[in-house]
Amino acid sequence: MTTTIEQQEIQSGGRSLWFGLLAGPIVYSVHFLVVYLLVEAACKADLLHFSVLSFNGIAVSVFALTMLAALINLVAGVLTYRTWQRRKDIEGGTQGSYAPFMALVGVWLNGLFAITILATGIPPLFLQPCGWA
Repeated sequence: MTTTIEQQEIQSGGRSLWFGLLAGPIVYSVHFLVVYLLVEAACKADLLHFSVLSFNGIAVSVFALTMLAALINLVAGVLTYRTWQRRKDIEGGTQGSYAPFMALVGVWLNGLFAITILATGIPPLFLQPCGWA
């Protein structure tokens, strides 16, 4: 017996819905902790003495981690958007079901946290992270 994509989506228990809803906050939290610990350790231990295009090593490392986290978050947002489109078609709109609404909130959260990741990760390019840490 073959099952359609819609039946598989409903039988999966909404894992893609929860992924879409929680991916943004989790990626941001991990990014924030890793960057904070990296900057703190690099400043205390006096590491990362290299420079790229007149930016110090800490700024380059933070920028690379920020771009990686933003990319992961944007990919999660695109996957959540596709889930939203599928769920909207399966459920027949957004009336009377939590699934399309949950997916739409996941799309917005991923976008919000992608902007937040960029807003917290780009300033170290222009500020001295070890000057005040």
